[in-house]
Amino acid sequence: MPEISQTLLETPYAGQATWEGGEHPPEGSLWWESFGSRELNALVAEALAHNLEIREAMARLDAAAAAWDADTSAFWPEFTLSAEVGQQRLKDSETGRTRTVERYGLQMGASYEVDLWGRVAAAEAAEGERFRATAEDLESLSMTVAATMVEIWTSHQQTLALLGLVERQLGEEEALLSIEEARFAQGLASALDVLQQREVLLSMRSRLPELRADLRMQAHRMALLTAKSPSSFLPLSPDIPQALWTLPTLPEPGLPLELLEKRPDIRAAKARVMAAGWDSAAAEALRLPRISLSGKGGFSAAGLHLLGQGWLLDAAAGMVLPVFDGGGRRADVRRTQALLRERLGAYERAVLTAVGEVEDALVQEVRQQALLRETELRLDAARITLEEALRRYAWGGDNFDAVLAARSRIRDLEERRVSQKAGQAQARIGLHRALGGWWE
Repeated sequence: MPEISQTLLETPYAGQATWEGGEHPPEGSLWWESFGSRELNALVAEALAHNLEIREAMARLDAAAAAWDADTSAFWPEFTLSAEVGQQRLKDSETGRTRTVERYGLQMGASYEVDLWGRVAAAEAAEGERFRATAEDLESLSMTVAATMVEIWTSHQQTLALLGLVERQLGEEEALLSIEEARFAQGLASALDVLQQREVLLSMRSRLPELRADLRMQAHRMALLTAKSPSSFLPLSPDIPQALWTLPTLPEPGLPLELLEKRPDIRAAKARVMAAGWDSAAAEALRLPRISLSGKGGFSAAGLHLLGQGWLLDAAAGMVLPVFDGGGRRADVRRTQALLRERLGAYERAVLTAVGEVEDALVQEVRQQALLRETELRLDAARITLEEALRRYAWGGDNFDAVLAARSRIRDLEERRVSQKAGQAQARIGLHRALGGWWE
């Protein structure tokens, strides 16, 4: 195999990752189990078992295994068995008489290529690396399917949380409308105050069909991942696990090389580099002499009853030396070397892409944490403002607009908090996907 610089096959990313507070993921656990939902675990398991894309990838893996077996067979000699039964009519030119001659034969042959220059071994190694690359592609696809299911499930739980929040807020606003109508009947509130509160209710009720439609479409996407029809997909539980909002601690900056090597797409790219290298070695070997051994033995006779009385043994060794092929073999060597350079570039790009995805996921989660803290502070301040607005309104010091504005800000911030918590979970999913699983 041609010399490949080891630095090109190493991930240019060093450092050390540790867990804060002495926390570690459970040994042998699957990363999506950290969300604490049995329902999610069952959905991911079902998707991995029945997803149609995974089924296609498994068929590709079977084909790659068969191709590897086919190249492995070249290490063994090939045996053939042939049988012949024939009849020939001959005419004597002098006498003009014809006669019939029967012939029978049974032969076994064997041939074997002596792998003097390693061509057969290189071809077999190339197919082995292609099989490993295909297996890593299957694992990468499985990781994508699992992450996609977790993302959709998280969005579904976010929508369920928003639906519950809107329904709760709707109840509060209905109670406030009843209070305002009672105050209006007593002459303590204006008709405008009642009309404004009714408008708030109508606006909030219009949110419900949109959220329920989102739930159905998210369920349809999960059904597709599990190879089910949308109509047969059972609705999910509205119980949101606490682990969805309380995720494990992020790793400290700096991730070791081994973490990125867990990514199946990087391992697949590396296997394709190795396969291209072996292909180049096999192409080089084709320019050298090929030595083969052959032999055959059998019986032949002019009648079936005479079969076994005449026999044949033949053994030979041959060498084929390419003399002139119009530059075809030399061109094939150049092609395989160019493909090797292409695979090396693809490997480096895969590594750099992985580094960028990890960094982006870390930045995104830190950003979501900062936004969530800011929203919590703003929500506390808005609640204090609402209390003051209600107090001043009750004593006649302010009109109802201040109460409406304060409650509107609280509703917006509560929805933003749910969305930001879900966004934090989505960022964590992206980090697991970027790392190929846990950071251990």
